[in-house]
Amino acid sequence: MSSAKWVVGIVGMALLDPALMLAKDSNLKSWQNLTQLAVGQEIEITKTTGKPLRGAFICFTEHSISLREKQREIAILRTEVVRVQLRPSDRHKCLWIGAAIGAGAGAGVGLGIGQGVANESGGDFRNLKPAITTVSAVLGALVGAGIGSAFGGRHTTIYIAP
Repeated sequence: MSSAKWVVGIVGMALLDPALMLAKDSNLKSWQNLTQLAVGQEIEITKTTGKPLRGAFICFTEHSISLREKQREIAILRTEVVRVQLRPSDRHKCLWIGAAIGAGAGAGVGLGIGQGVANESGGDFRNLKPAITTVSAVLGALVGAGIGSAFGGRHTTIYIAP
């Protein structure tokens, strides 16, 4: 199997994994799952209107859930809640780690390509080696940031309306 197919397979599994886990877990339909939330945790609530609300968890009762969004407290009736998800606190950290790993890998690949171009041209294009390395590092950083964002941006589902 070529390395490109291998990478596509790994990325595909990483993106599908949350959906597969969700399909397996039927315990998500219990409103009491919200007891695992701590005050101040970042959550996202999807309402029946489809519009998500993001903010810091405050509390929940048998009939509603409350969060703080942009300096205002919002209470949402349980009947209007479709899903409650815990938002990852280290989203940006994963993005930057992915960018750094991608930049390093891209620079390594670019260095190899630049060396190959310099050798094949008999030294005529030796001065392009830094440019090739830089462009490869930038492209690698972008790809790495995208992958890091995908891994770090996963939300953990706490509750789904029955």
